[in-house]
Formats: sequence, structure tokens, C-alpha cells
Amino acid sequence: MRSVLLVDDEYFIRVRVRKCVDWQALGFDMVADCESGREALELLEAHPFDLVVLDISMPIMDGLSLCREIRARGYDSQLVILTGYDKFEYAKSALSFGVLDYILKPIDEEEMEQVVKKARERIDRKESLEHQRAEHLLLKSQAEQMKSDIFFSSILTDSFLERPETAEMLCQYGVDPKEKYRLICFREEASVRPETALPPDICLAASISLPQGAFWLIREEERQRITAWLKEWAEQLPSECFLGISTPHSGTPEQLHLAYQEARLIFQQRLLDPARRAFCYDDYVSGRQIIGFEKLRNFKASFNEGLRAQNLEQIDAAVSGAFGHLVAERNSIFGLHLFLENMLFEIQRLTLHANNEWLGDALFRMQAFELINSSDTLESLKNQLLETIAHCISQKNYFASSAGSLLIKKVEQIVKDNYMDANLGLSAISRALSLNASYLSDAFRRFHGQTLSQYITQVRMAKARDLLLSGELSLVEVMEQVGYSDPYYFSKRFKKFYGVPPSAYKAN
Repeated sequence: MRSVLLVDDEYFIRVRVRKCVDWQALGFDMVADCESGREALELLEAHPFDLVVLDISMPIMDGLSLCREIRARGYDSQLVILTGYDKFEYAKSALSFGVLDYILKPIDEEEMEQVVKKARERIDRKESLEHQRAEHLLLKSQAEQMKSDIFFSSILTDSFLERPETAEMLCQYGVDPKEKYRLICFREEASVRPETALPPDICLAASISLPQGAFWLIREEERQRITAWLKEWAEQLPSECFLGISTPHSGTPEQLHLAYQEARLIFQQRLLDPARRAFCYDDYVSGRQIIGFEKLRNFKASFNEGLRAQNLEQIDAAVSGAFGHLVAERNSIFGLHLFLENMLFEIQRLTLHANNEWLGDALFRMQAFELINSSDTLESLKNQLLETIAHCISQKNYFASSAGSLLIKKVEQIVKDNYMDANLGLSAISRALSLNASYLSDAFRRFHGQTLSQYITQVRMAKARDLLLSGELSLVEVMEQVGYSDPYYFSKRFKKFYGVPPSAYKAN
């Protein structure tokens, strides 16, 4: 219902106006009436009214002065004036103050009803326009945020680092390469976002929403205020809210990427210290040394023994003991990573085929990171690990059969003989072996623990590395001999495997 305020110094006029039309049927509710302009202003200050019906001739403050004051105070109510015939010209001058219409006394019911309908249409149209404007601004804001998220995502996740225009675009987003920044990571599944409680005097350099989580980029000069507020804010929230805060980095693409890695890594500290809410990388950077390493090594030996014997109970006990030790000794997340990397290495050795070449240390770190990142607690991490081990043991035993082994050997040989062919892939290999592509893909993945596409890339990268080390070919020749035609894509893939672009690898 729309609200109505009636202002007239004559009591019987007010009664007449109340009864001359069915206000409810017209979508209005006569909320209040009063007999002076001053009273009307007091009511308007306490309550916004959609429609004000007022007499033009009143003592102390007449209707014209009231209209002027209503507009001066910024009230956007629709105004309708009641006037006698002798005040007609006077009433017309009130139209300059945005008065919707005027009604002559004595009041005609039909005329009053038409004016009220007109007011309703004006109010509805105004609200519709405001709603459209708000939607437009929201869509514009969302589009800008999406554009910002995509850009920052490309930097943080290493997609744009080698492009020369990246630094210039960062400046356009207000990130100064000479300033120091920290990146704050929020728990991906948090149901409460801190933007809703952010104090108005705190300014963010950027707010970024990624599939990996929500991130804030803050200037180092704001660090103490923001981190103190974040810690206080996080302590008041349910146990699902955690924060990971990087060390300070300059506003260059490479340094922001490092800040992203730090924030995500230290965010994982929640598994070892769930009672805390905020974790600063500074506080743990000296904690790379493992506390109680000898005891941890004993758990690792027990784990390896259980793995060789395919004894899941012994494996469970070793993992539980190691995790409990890491928590009890207040180790940093680096200790958990090291233990997991060792376990994953042993798991891969368990399922390692004689002719298979694994990706090396970088792959183990990536797997450990993703395994930890997808876990809410150490218990869920342990369960994921045990499920993976049980699956690996099952697949190892299954593919130990000569039939499964023979098929994979054929695929491996095709890849090694044809890696230089840019069209080599699942479709081409499945056609060569007269097999269903989905079946071949699933069989290869279960045996190798990686997709066929990943294996092809692995073989190509290993060959590219050998060619670069020989020093006999140019980068373009190396790229073409391992099945690539796009230098940027080749460089990106090579860097993902070996940590440096092929040009740097060749130079060193």
C-alpha cells in the first residue's frame, strides 16, 4: 500500500477527503492527517509518504510555502493541492514546485479519484525507472567486477605473467609497481563475506573472486589496520571462516603471483591449527624446519612398509600418527606438505609401470597442495589419502594382468614413436588400436594415474628438454620437433613442467 498524508486546517475537509474515495481500492493507505504545515514537516521527517494532499490556504505556513519546504528538504512525495476557486491562480504557481495536480473545492469525488489514480501511476512509473536504473548499475558493476576478476585471475594463476601489457594494465587498475601489497585469501566455502562488515574508512586495492577462493589485495600501509580488523571479525564468526595473509610484495605481476601462492599456502595452516582464524605467512616462514623430524621419519617408514604389504590398517595408523605428531608439535604447513609429498611419491612408485616416466618433484608438490586444499580437516585429508591408496592398490593388481599391461605398452610405444605429430591425441591413438576412445581413456588413466593427454605432454616435454640441453637446435626447431606450432603455448607448457621458460632453460 502507498502511504498518504493529509494536511488541512479544517477538520470537516479532512473528514470529507478521507471518505470521498475508496483509498484502499486505489492502493493507498491514509496513514496520518494534520492541520498545519509545521506538523506535516515533522511527520515527513519521521515517515516518508508517497502522497501528500494539502490545503493551499493555512495559517502560519501556507500550502505554497509547505510545497517549497518539502522540495528543499529532498522529499520526493507526490503533491496534490486543495484550493478554492479564488485561489486558482495561486495554486497554479505551485506547479513550479513539482505539484502533481490541484483540486478545486468543493471536492468532486470523480475528480479526486482521477487525481489519486494519476498519483498512483506516477509513483509506479517512478519506482519502475528507479528499479531499471538500479538493475543497470548492478549489471554494470557486475560486468566491471567480472572483468577485474578475469584479469587478476590471469595474473595470480600465472596465465599473463609473460605478456608485456600486463604491468600496464595493473597500473590502470590502480596497482602501483613501486608500492607494497599483501594478498588475503578467504576460505572458499565461507558463507559470510567480510565485505558486508568492512569499515568505510578501509580502502582495498582490489577485491577478487576466483574459483579458488575470495581474495583482497591491500596496501602494506593499511596492513595493520586491516589485519587487526580481519582477525577480530573472523573470531566472531562460525568455525568455517579462515584467512590466509601473504608477506608484502611489490605490485608487479610476478610478485603478485608469489603473494597468491603464499596466501593460498598459509591458508592451509587451518588444518594444523583449527582454533585460530587468521594466518600470516610472516609468522610461519621460519617454520620450514620440521619439529620432531626423527619421529616423523619413523611414521614414514611404517607407512612405506604398510604400502608394500598393501596393509591398509598399518597405513591408516602411520598416517594418523604422523598427522597427530604434526599437530602436537605445532608444526607449520610446510611439514604437512613434506610428509604428503613423500607419501605421494611412494604411492606413485607403487603404481609405477616399468616404462613410465613420472613428472618429478613439481607434480608431487602440486598434488599435495590440491589434496590439502580440498580438505576441511586432517580427518577428511586422511580419508582422501586412504581412498587414493586403496584405489591405487586395486588398479595395480588389476593392471598387473598381461592383457592390461600389453594394451598400455602399445599406447606408450605409439606416443614415443609419434610425439612429434601435432595431431597425436586420444582420437588418433584409439583409431590406430581400433578401440573405443572412452574405454581407452579410462583404462590409461587408471593404469597411469594421469590422462593420455598429460602423458603425451610429459613425453614431449622430456624430449624438448633433451633437445634444449644438446644445444644444437633453436627454440623454434625444438618446438616443431615435439609437435607444437604456437611458441607462447609451448613456452607456457614447458615452464609448467620445469619452472622456467625454455629460453632460460637453454641459456642455463
